[in-house]
Amino acid sequence: MNGAELAALPERIRSVLTAACTHELELAFLRIADGRSEARWMPPRRFLNGHGVIQGGFIAAVCDLAMAAAVASQLPEGRLFTSINLSLTYHRPVLPADYEVHGRLLRLGRRTAYAEAELRQQDRLVTSANGSLLLAAD
Repeated sequence: MNGAELAALPERIRSVLTAACTHELELAFLRIADGRSEARWMPPRRFLNGHGVIQGGFIAAVCDLAMAAAVASQLPEGRLFTSINLSLTYHRPVLPADYEVHGRLLRLGRRTAYAEAELRQQDRLVTSANGSLLLAAD
């Protein structure tokens, strides 16, 4: 995404795209809109644990960001939120390879949002996540 495209986005979306954690994880968002997010992720080898697979905390962080992006796409500008629960199921080992990450807002209430995320490789489900997020008061 070039500078002009980034500048045209609402601040709540720009803040996800430009966050230090997004950069550190090397997560590349392709789309954030309408309660959904799509990203590509190629985890770097430095994220490998002693067993030769990507450490689960990095995977959790990527899923958390995908859900946050989906939620942010539906909130008014300046509305803050934070994760209060995050649950992951690891279906397959994650190796340094190319993955698709999808986030989806399931329900947006007055004080709580519910979302899910999936990590996929060539249409195979690798990790699924769901979480709840606390929305700051209006």
